[in-house]
Amino acid sequence: MKVYEILDESDMILFLTSDDSVQPGEFDEMSRLQGLNKHFIVVMNVKHNLLNPETGQPDEREIHRFLKKPERVFDYERLSEHRKHIRSYVNNQLNINQVEVIWIHAQSAFLSTREELTKVSEKLWKASMLDKVYDRIIGEINRSGKHRQCVKLD
Repeated sequence: MKVYEILDESDMILFLTSDDSVQPGEFDEMSRLQGLNKHFIVVMNVKHNLLNPETGQPDEREIHRFLKKPERVFDYERLSEHRKHIRSYVNNQLNINQVEVIWIHAQSAFLSTREELTKVSEKLWKASMLDKVYDRIIGEINRSGKHRQCVKLD
């Protein structure tokens, strides 16, 4: 697999998962990180469909509901349980005491680029929480050097 060829060259790794499929086996790939001494972040895509299931097009009512109360999608209690399980697994398997888990809503980030949603594109982007991932990457670059490469494992 190409990702394993360049893993040694990478300084930071983003491990992508989703809130509907967090299984300990999913993190078996992380065992390769144990001896590499690489900084990694778990990025958890919180799935909530903003598309009309019949047409596959953006559902304006669902988008409005999401933007009005994103905390319904980013249910802190539920997501905290996922984070707790991830951290426990990483601690037990990799002997890493703390791993950062950042929640995002990738679909809203994608929809923020759609021309027909220009009126709400900024709100969709903000609700996606991808800025947290960008901020973390920038922070790591500023902390550890300006010549970083990222690899995504999935």
